[in-house]
Amino acid sequence: MNFSGKRAIVTGAGKGIGRATAAMLARRGAEVVALSRSEADLAELAAETGCRTIALDLGDPEAARAAAREALPADLLVNNAGITELDAFLDLPERHLDQLYAVNLRSPMIVAQEFARSVVERGAKGAIVNVSSMSAFVGFRDHAAYCASKAGLDGLTRVMAVELGPKGIRVNAVNPTVTLTPMGSYVSLFVTGGVSANKQYYLSPGSELFLVGAPGGRGGNGFKGAPAANWGDAGYDGSPGGNGGNGGSGGTITVTAHGLPVSNYLLFNVRGGAGGLAGASGGPGQ
Repeated sequence: MNFSGKRAIVTGAGKGIGRATAAMLARRGAEVVALSRSEADLAELAAETGCRTIALDLGDPEAARAAAREALPADLLVNNAGITELDAFLDLPERHLDQLYAVNLRSPMIVAQEFARSVVERGAKGAIVNVSSMSAFVGFRDHAAYCASKAGLDGLTRVMAVELGPKGIRVNAVNPTVTLTPMGSYVSLFVTGGVSANKQYYLSPGSELFLVGAPGGRGGNGFKGAPAANWGDAGYDGSPGGNGGNGGSGGTITVTAHGLPVSNYLLFNVRGGAGGLAGASGGPGQ
């Protein structure tokens, strides 16, 4: 798809999915306006793609609205910005719920409002993509605030689609599973049904990991390569849709259950390197 002549706003463009989306749109001809908290991340992205950047805290509603107006006019909007905090439900503080709602739910609303008003005023057409999560409809331990914020974003998306569609603005959400972005790596649990929990394993140089983060399911986008092995009782059919992780320099990882049934999370070694994933005691590569 060619986006020449189009301007796209991408929030949360400094890292992970947002950065990859901004870079892809730029490669395909779009003029990209990238919004993120980190000026350093934005500077790197601008050097790579030539995009325009705006640094701000999207959790601040006034700053979010001002930045959205500064980025306009635009044809496309990708609401990708998101944060997380991990708390057991009984320990969840109000401030974490407020923080996640501010960035994950309120800021997409604000930016989309300004975008949509501009599109309607210009008599143009537009498209909005809200980057939600499978956490909108699957409950994960310690993710009460995050799951609630993403469920709210899905509900907001449905209403936006109903109201903005007749005005010429297409609205959709995408719901990725766990991806090994900087934030995804922070919350990922390296657990497998066929390798002992709470034990350290050696990851050889050149290896890549494929993490399946859903109970009995699959994970991620951007899957590269076919799995060299799998563990656990869910199996894997080789379909695209996973995420090739990082493990190029070798080293050790600790497989730990974090109080969950071990079978809930599966770990695949998708590019074996020399020996792949082996037991810390020097056992055979998996």
